[in-house]
Amino acid sequence: MADSLLALRAHLEKRDDLLALPVDQVGAMMPDAEVAHLLGYLAEHVDATTLDALLKSPEANRLVEQGIRPDSRQAVLDALGRWARHPNLLRWRWRPTGGVEVESPPHAKAALKKWAKKHDVDAWLGAPAKHVRPFAKVGLFIEGDEAHVTLDDLLEGRGPVARISPSLAQGYADAARTFLWYRAVRAAAKARRDAQWQERPRETGLRALAVRLHDLHRTLDPEATEAPVFLTPEDEVAIEADPPATAMTFYKGGRPTTARLELAGYEDGAVTARVDGPLAEKVSASPHVRALLEWTLDAVHDPKHPLHATLAHVLRQPTWSRFVDALAASIAQKAAPVREERLVWRVEDAVDDLPDVVPAVQKRLKSGRWSSGAQTEVDKLDPALVKEADEPIVDALLALGERIGAAAARRRRERALRALVGHPRVFRGKAKIGVREVTPTLALVPEGEGVRVEVRVEEAPIDPATIAGEAQTLAVLDERELLLAEIDARVARVAEALSRFPAVLPKEAHDRLLVLLPRLQPAVRLALPSPLRGDARPPDPTLIARLEPDDESLSVRFQVRPLPDGPTWPAGRGPALTFGVAEGERAHAHRELDDERRRARALREELGLWGEHEVVRLEGLERALDVLAALEAKAEAEELAIEWPAGKSWRQLGAAQAADLKVRVKRAGEWFGVSGEVEVGGARVPLAALLDAAREGKKYVRVGPGRFAAIEDDLRKRLTKAEDALFEEDGELAAGLASLEEVRELAGEELEGDDGWLEVLERMRAAASFAPTLPTGLKADLRSYQEDGFAWMARLASWGAGACLADEMGLGKTVQALAMLLHRAEEGPALVVAPTSVGAGWMQEAERFAPELEVRSYRGPRREKLLEELGPKVVLVTSYDILARNPEELEGVDFATVIFDEAQAMKNARTRRAKAARRLQARWRLALTGTPLENHLGELWSLFRIVSPGLLGTWPHFKRRFALPIERDGDEERRLALARKLRPFLLRRTKKEVAPELPPRTEVVRPVEMSEAERRIYEAARGEALESLAGAGERFDVLAAMTRLRLLACHPRLVDPTTTVKSAKLEAFLELVDELREDGHRALVFSQFTSLLGLVRDALDLRGVDSLYLDGSTPAKKRPGLVQEWQEGDAPLFLISLKAGGTGLNLTGADTVVHLDPWWNPAVEDQASDRTHRIGQKKPVTVVRLVTQDTIEETVLALHGDKRALFEGVLEGAGKAAKLSTQELVDLIRGGGEDAGESEGAGGAGSAS
Repeated sequence: MADSLLALRAHLEKRDDLLALPVDQVGAMMPDAEVAHLLGYLAEHVDATTLDALLKSPEANRLVEQGIRPDSRQAVLDALGRWARHPNLLRWRWRPTGGVEVESPPHAKAALKKWAKKHDVDAWLGAPAKHVRPFAKVGLFIEGDEAHVTLDDLLEGRGPVARISPSLAQGYADAARTFLWYRAVRAAAKARRDAQWQERPRETGLRALAVRLHDLHRTLDPEATEAPVFLTPEDEVAIEADPPATAMTFYKGGRPTTARLELAGYEDGAVTARVDGPLAEKVSASPHVRALLEWTLDAVHDPKHPLHATLAHVLRQPTWSRFVDALAASIAQKAAPVREERLVWRVEDAVDDLPDVVPAVQKRLKSGRWSSGAQTEVDKLDPALVKEADEPIVDALLALGERIGAAAARRRRERALRALVGHPRVFRGKAKIGVREVTPTLALVPEGEGVRVEVRVEEAPIDPATIAGEAQTLAVLDERELLLAEIDARVARVAEALSRFPAVLPKEAHDRLLVLLPRLQPAVRLALPSPLRGDARPPDPTLIARLEPDDESLSVRFQVRPLPDGPTWPAGRGPALTFGVAEGERAHAHRELDDERRRARALREELGLWGEHEVVRLEGLERALDVLAALEAKAEAEELAIEWPAGKSWRQLGAAQAADLKVRVKRAGEWFGVSGEVEVGGARVPLAALLDAAREGKKYVRVGPGRFAAIEDDLRKRLTKAEDALFEEDGELAAGLASLEEVRELAGEELEGDDGWLEVLERMRAAASFAPTLPTGLKADLRSYQEDGFAWMARLASWGAGACLADEMGLGKTVQALAMLLHRAEEGPALVVAPTSVGAGWMQEAERFAPELEVRSYRGPRREKLLEELGPKVVLVTSYDILARNPEELEGVDFATVIFDEAQAMKNARTRRAKAARRLQARWRLALTGTPLENHLGELWSLFRIVSPGLLGTWPHFKRRFALPIERDGDEERRLALARKLRPFLLRRTKKEVAPELPPRTEVVRPVEMSEAERRIYEAARGEALESLAGAGERFDVLAAMTRLRLLACHPRLVDPTTTVKSAKLEAFLELVDELREDGHRALVFSQFTSLLGLVRDALDLRGVDSLYLDGSTPAKKRPGLVQEWQEGDAPLFLISLKAGGTGLNLTGADTVVHLDPWWNPAVEDQASDRTHRIGQKKPVTVVRLVTQDTIEETVLALHGDKRALFEGVLEGAGKAAKLSTQELVDLIRGGGEDAGESEGAGGAGSAS
């Protein structure tokens, strides 16, 4: 190790390349700023420019030996020695330069304007002269006219400038040219940076740092930070290693201002900027922060930048690792010696009846003992000495320092004294004393033939006058202990009475005393002479349950009555010694309070009566009656007694048994009326009341005032099973034909039915063994699943139960329905209701597959004549529109069969077509639809209300039993119950089930829920859009508002780049990325918004996740290389804009496709998904759509199916979009918000066709 500059020079004798380096360049390679500054100091004082000249200089060697502290001297030599051994050492400092070369503006007017246009600063010629201020050598004098004077005026000497001296005018013109040059340099630097900053750093740490630095850059005020930054030769950008940071000190007028970017924690949070010094500015408005930030970004993005390698080197160690190292170093340091002091409390006599409490600090003496302690002030205590036991005392004493009244001060002194109870360090003088809380005593002291009442603390009498009628703490202090007795308000008033009436109480007052004084317990102990106590009797241990009922609740308290004619007390509470009368004589009893408490607690636990309050209020009739039943059982076993208030008791009559249930059924139009009852204890309980109780999960039913019956388990099970089948209609119970089997199971053997019921029952039994055969008139070869469908429909039709055939599109629902029309042809005429566009197809299909049928189109002005020719084998085909417009034409016809094709047309129960369909008379109904449920369960109810009246009950019944629990609460049990109920009457087969040769593709919608902050921003924007578009404004404005909402549904920063609100969708995507990477999947990620893809790429960079990127700006020549890199590489993600990469690319290296935002036309998304789901793909493909809930995205996604053509028009532009009215587009904005709830009735949101 060299010990002098000359020794170091000898070591570098053969390194001419190093010796020839400038001193300032060598200084820039020193990681320690102090070493670099010392080198600069030496070089300046000895006039040495190269390292060789510095090391050989005698003056430099003398300064090092004599003028620099030894530690600084050795630091310089060590740093230079390390650098000499590793001459390629990283650079830690860099003197910024402009980075771009711009020639100075010419003086000639024409040449200047040409120069300004060339450098894109000609617009600044008309800018106000105030912009020139920082570049002027003297202050501008034209303050009043500044707003009207332009740079052009300064350059040409016009206006007010013409009135000043030529030398000043020339100075202002020079300043204006300097300003224009500065703007040209900034413009050129921006152009260079716009290109350079697009290059992503290769190093993972720098890639994540770039994202954070750009985030910070976006938060700066662009106007405020554009002020020029003037550099001096001393200004350098420095990199600090631990903690990592970049910093620069700017000098202006000799005063330094340091801007700093603190990089620690950049992996998980934002980079922090700071400005320190006398010229410190607000960070967001600081041009110095802007300059440092831009230079740091240059170093990050440019691999050839002098500081690039240093930054990468510094960031190699993660922040968490630095913390762990610092933690280890901190723990390794020796702990400071423990201070041998402790806080004690002294109790001293005071002028009034309460002692004073003062703190003192004791020190450990060499002998091991503690000193007597130095008294101190409570507000000057060292917090380290205050232990947990001391805190209440300190708080109370500190409160005494506040300006409060005498009464409040006394209460706080009392609180301080009570805090001393049990404290281990309480002294009186030098002696340690104990502090106890005791109960005051009321003693009856014999005096002559009477007694006198005394207040005592332990055995010490207390003057009742000192208590003064107020609740307080009494203190009795002696040499060994401090006794504290709480005097409550009642005892204080007794003391006041004793003070006012100091009397000896004669015998005739004793009986009243024995009634009154025990009521003061347990606030006082009673000390009575033997004659007054009477004989000792064993206490009666029986617990008394005192019950007080309300309409739907019951209050319970457990008490004891120790003596027969004595008072009752809460179990385990009150006085241990109680007085009363037993067999006409005075008596007292010593209660076993612990035993009472134990037995009461055990009983409460057994009954589930939790809580510490004496009275437990049982809310809810069920809970109250359960507890009452348990208490009555214990009372019957003589384990306790029950007491009720006079005239307010409850009674259980017994249990309602399934065997006693009687049910009656009778035909009532399109459904059946149901009634019944159970007899319990001489009272009749209606079936409706039992069902209501079962529906609410109750175990009891009210029979009358204060009278109840339990519902036996078997009956409750039957009622629960029948709940979905029975509903209320016109105040009576009813059931649909398809639900009669559930009614029969409810009734068991006790069922009384009319002829209508018996007829249906017979047909149901026959259907069980019915084996239908295909009609001979069917001219088609049915597949096996189609034959199964026909047999299923035929069995249901045999007993009149309506059905819904819901096979997936393309599986031949029509031909199965034609087989049923042939099967039922002899039963009478049939009606087919279908959309107008489908009617002709029915005619053709019937002619082809069922020529025996007489199929007629029920259309045109003379169509009613067709009703006169109805009979077997006749089938009318009409449209929903005709049915809705003229329901009265067909409602009087007795059809054997009615078939509703595309039955989703009746999904809204409130529409005219649904109402007209319900008015049709038919012995059997069939619905055909591939989508019996599209948006909500109300559609399903509407459909079955038509084809099978009563199966799902009335709308209020269905909404309560199924719709709300399933849709609002996600009740899985209710969903399964609905599926079970529909299973016999709804048949659906999919292509996957019956045509497995078709290729599968999995489609997944992954919902995203906005944060509260995001929701506020979105709803505000939606509200503003609706308000501004009131009256359906210009179409362009509407489409712009829709795009704004789509952007906000993705990320708030797409609309407001400065916001700090996070994106729930981005978080959901990153969670999905973690899942995909964990399972080894690779994904294509599509979005219509390239700005969103940019944010996604930044987020991936922060996590160190590799990705490829392609959008419309990607040069055509680069695309094949990106595709090849994807196909042959292992990057987990390829980010692609929908329009740039949706077609023409083969990307089978992916097995997952993620759509970040739904596009209006699903066909475009399908094309994008087909980039990987195509020939050559070896793996199953999953398509995931991220959709933000309660936003316009849900509206777009919901419209992908039914409204595909509508949104194709929006996508293709004005030509097709003309089919959409502006109001319809506004309606899209109105949807997808928090206030777009379900409408009343069965036709809720999304039910429009």
